[in-house]
Amino acid sequence: MFTAEIEQLLSKIEADNYSGAAELTVQAADALQAIGAQAGDDREIEGKILAFGVRLISGQPTMGSLFTLVNGALLGLAEQYTGKTSGEFIENYCSKFLDTLNKNEETLYRKAAGVLRDGDCILTHSASSTVRETILAASEAGKAVSVICTESRPQCEGVALARALAEHGITVRLIPDAAMEYYLTETDVVLLGADAVRTQGFYNKIGTSMLAAAAHAHGVDLYVLCTLHKFIPPDAELPPQPMQDPAEVLPNAPRGLTPLNIYFEETPLRHCSGLISECGILKPAKLRQKLHPLKTAPALLNILADKTNQSEAPL
Repeated sequence: MFTAEIEQLLSKIEADNYSGAAELTVQAADALQAIGAQAGDDREIEGKILAFGVRLISGQPTMGSLFTLVNGALLGLAEQYTGKTSGEFIENYCSKFLDTLNKNEETLYRKAAGVLRDGDCILTHSASSTVRETILAASEAGKAVSVICTESRPQCEGVALARALAEHGITVRLIPDAAMEYYLTETDVVLLGADAVRTQGFYNKIGTSMLAAAAHAHGVDLYVLCTLHKFIPPDAELPPQPMQDPAEVLPNAPRGLTPLNIYFEETPLRHCSGLISECGILKPAKLRQKLHPLKTAPALLNILADKTNQSEAPL
C-alpha cells in the first residue's frame, strides 16, 4: 500500500523503543506529508492515512501526540472546505501541527518553570524532554534547583537525563528506581512527563503509579507536564501495548524463568496535584473538561475498537 520510503519511515517508528514522543511525532509528520504528496485522489489519500494511523497507533499505543496527529488529519480531511486538494491540506496541516506543537512546548516550559521555587529539590522518573527543558528554564531564570533522577530501568534513560542536567551545571543525584519513596522525604516537588493523557489517567514510564501514590501519601506535590497535543478523546480505544524484549530485564534467562518487560502504565489523575500545559495548571476536574469535547474520527474509532476487542478476546 505504501511506497518504500513511507514503509521505511513507518517501520522505523513502529520499532523505536527509545526515542521520545517529540522526536517520533516529527518523523510521523514527515511520513504523513509524504503520503499526502504521493497518493492519488482524495479517497485514496484518506484510506492511506487511515491505514498509516492504525499501524502507527498500534505500534506506539501510548504516544498521544501520534494519535492526535493522525486523528486531526482525518477529521480535517472530512471538514475542510478551503478549495485545496487533500494533498495540499495534509502538507499544510503537518507543518502547522509541528509549528504549534513547538510553540506550545516553549510556553509550557515557561509556565512549569514558574511553579518551581528557588532551592527546590525535584524528583523525576524516566527522561522527559519537557521536564528537562523546564528544569533548565528554571535554572536560567536564576533558581538554584537540584534534581533526583531515577535510573529508569530497564533502558536506564534516567541516567542519560542525569548526565545532561549535570553538564548544564545542575546538581543531580541518581538513584535506583526502588529508592523513589525513600527520597521523597528530601523532595519538594515531583515533575513527570506524559506520553498520553486520558480522562482517567496519564501514561508514563512503568513505576510511575507507585511514585504518584507515594508522593500523595507523603504530601509532596506531583505535576504532570505535557501539551494538549497528547490528550486522547474519551471515545477512543487504544490498543494494548506490546511486551518488550525480555533480554533487557535478564539476558540469557534459564529455562523456566520468564522476564517480563513492559514500558508504560496509566497512573490515576487523583494522585496528581495538577497537569501543567500551555494553558497553565489544570486540576483533574478542569482537565476532564478539556478532554470531554474531543472526538475521534469515526473510521479510526471503529478500526481501533475492533482491534482492541480482538486483543481482549479469550484464547
